[in-house]
Amino acid sequence: SQNLSEKVGGKFSWSRGDLFGLRLRATLGVDLARDTTSQELVRAGLDWVPETVYESWSPFVQAEWWITDAVMLTAGLRHERGKLQVGDYLTIPDQRVVPAGVKGARYFVEGGSPATSETMPNAGLVWEATDALKLYASYAEGYTVADIGRVLRAVTTPGSSVDGLVDLSPVIADNQEIGLDYDDGRWLVHLATYRSDSDLGSRLTFDTATRTYNVARERTEIKGFDGSVAYQVQDDMRIGVAYARTRGRYDSNGDDRVDSDLPGINVSPDRVTAFWEL
Repeated sequence: SQNLSEKVGGKFSWSRGDLFGLRLRATLGVDLARDTTSQELVRAGLDWVPETVYESWSPFVQAEWWITDAVMLTAGLRHERGKLQVGDYLTIPDQRVVPAGVKGARYFVEGGSPATSETMPNAGLVWEATDALKLYASYAEGYTVADIGRVLRAVTTPGSSVDGLVDLSPVIADNQEIGLDYDDGRWLVHLATYRSDSDLGSRLTFDTATRTYNVARERTEIKGFDGSVAYQVQDDMRIGVAYARTRGRYDSNGDDRVDSDLPGINVSPDRVTAFWEL
């Protein structure tokens, strides 16, 4: 298959500090994006994924306030608005025998223009305990566009419409992180633990009949840890080691409780890295 994609966008922001006579900085901005994508089976001459156009604009406001010389509070809001445009299309021939059809059937899917909008807050706290040690904690809601292509190409139900595909809903996640950074000029240490929850997450599943990956939308929870320790051997040489671990669970039976492990294609493997910097 061949993926054809054109992406155009822009990021604009304005920032000003020392507001109201305080050590307060505010940043206003907007992100704009337009993504036109299609996917075709080159030798067969079939459109596997029809041309889709996704447009979004995302205004935001972010503030940083140094409450004291050692404590900084951050907070902000981001509003995501997106619209997907898809014309009518036919799926490629179905290689499975399904209750609603037969092997080799092609299904007509009515196009549509589903739109989404979401306002997401974030907040964080940084404490510079010493000149070398910094502690921080943060909370943020995340917004990720669904894997549109995999959803559209996996339709196997006659009479489907783009506006009715729940799987096109964005992934909204609650993200929390706690960590510390230490740097005394010789030792450099980073430790962090994080958690991400989504009521309608996105999980890749493998279809053995068609040998393709599709998308399942389920409640997911991901937890992780990453850390690194480095030592400045000389002014121009540093050595260190880093470790990262991720664990994920999903709701396999629709009872709104996670009960099964996410497979490796959905979460990163454990990783140990040794490095030497010159």
